Amino acid sequence: MTTINWSLIGKRIKHKRLQHNLTQEQLAEYAYTSNIYICRIEKGTANPTLEMLIRLCMVLECSISYIIEGNEIQKYDSNAMDLGVILDGCSPYMVRLVRGIVRSIVDIEGH
Repeated sequence: MTTINWSLIGKRIKHKRLQHNLTQEQLAEYAYTSNIYICRIEKGTANPTLEMLIRLCMVLECSISYIIEGNEIQKYDSNAMDLGVILDGCSPYMVRLVRGIVRSIVDIEGH
């Protein structure tokens, strides 16, 4: 079983925060939390929920993969997140249907 390195997660969040020229107070405001909690996350002394990590990723425009593993796979895209939220709770049939439609559009745009 892999353990989560909260200290590294905190360092990555701080790195992204500084890249965006945000203070801890600003990040806390945008992520709907307190600056004390952001400070604790950055120090690795708090274990944020997945929901909080996702909110931080949205504000910091980075992937959850970067925050957790350090892999900068792709830049965060709010449209992709919106699609995930829209499809959350849909039936598997509906998800396959939407995926097929999106794939068709992407194939048309690609040619």
